[in-house]
Amino acid sequence: MVIEPQFIIRYIKDELTPEEKELLDRWLEESDANKEEFGSLVLLWDKIGSSKKPANPNPDKQWNYISNRISLKQAAGTENSKNEFDINSLSVKERPAVKSADHKKEINWRWIYKAAAILIISFGIYLFYSRYLANNSSSQIVAVKDQVPKNSELVTKKGEKITLLLSDGTTVYLNSDSKLSYPYTFRGKERIVELTGEAYFSVKHDTSKPFKVISGSTITTVTGTQFNIRNRNNKVSIVVAKGSVRAADIKSEKVVNLTKGEMASFNSAGSYIKNANVNLNNYLAWRSNKLFFSKTPLDEAMNEIERYYDVNVEIESDSARKKTISGIFETESLDNVLSIISLTLDVKIIHTGRKVIVK
Repeated sequence: MVIEPQFIIRYIKDELTPEEKELLDRWLEESDANKEEFGSLVLLWDKIGSSKKPANPNPDKQWNYISNRISLKQAAGTENSKNEFDINSLSVKERPAVKSADHKKEINWRWIYKAAAILIISFGIYLFYSRYLANNSSSQIVAVKDQVPKNSELVTKKGEKITLLLSDGTTVYLNSDSKLSYPYTFRGKERIVELTGEAYFSVKHDTSKPFKVISGSTITTVTGTQFNIRNRNNKVSIVVAKGSVRAADIKSEKVVNLTKGEMASFNSAGSYIKNANVNLNNYLAWRSNKLFFSKTPLDEAMNEIERYYDVNVEIESDSARKKTISGIFETESLDNVLSIISLTLDVKIIHTGRKVIVK
């Protein structure tokens, strides 16, 4: 499980629900490294929270100060010029030591450079603290702790699944060979993430801040529900497990409302298919460590096996590539899965190490 630092900040501020606290407890029990990260963040929060915020510099006052200093220096320079002219009538012995006019010009320009530097530094300080005061202290903790950009990406490798707890309390179960882009803190009127691959979302309910998932050319909008999105092979499928969602495709401009047990699919051309009352156990089989195929071409099925078991598959027979397979497969043994496919489709499959060849 992966937990965003912002979620821990919500725990420190006592903003978590009992269910969210339970998830956090489970995360803490997973490893000592998680406990150490939690302790470090709490300590950092205490230090930043107790520190005083510096006053916001006033750029107008800084500019007036620099302008006045420049005027005074210019006036002093003029007076020095007059004094130098008056003493020319004195004898050499009576003349005080006077620096050359070239050196005097050098001093004036050097001061102007310093004044410009002060102005640039003051403006930089103003911009820094404007941003400092615009963000809350929790976002500063993330910046200090991780030094990361505003958006983060969670990528799963083949054979890997990761559970991610977002800062708002939404839980994302990311399937293998997938990528989720998300902000550390949801700001504004919407909560927006972007998905490539497959993920199951359990969205924290918030009617004032709709949760949106961008995947391919589709945008799925909810305020709090559970659903699965699969973006593979130029096709996006949305299956609702609880509540309802609104799915829209940018290319076809098609908008559809889905409720529990319904699925909508969009292909790369924008074509739309809606299936009512699908079997959730089948389409969410991966959540139970199972593989589900429904009249799936063998090459697509083997691609899924590649992702799940982190193996390399080669299909040498074009006729085998066109065959389709249906059913749910237990995934404890790759050899068992390959054996069933081989007998069902009457194809020869050779499995050696991390390589699978279909003849």
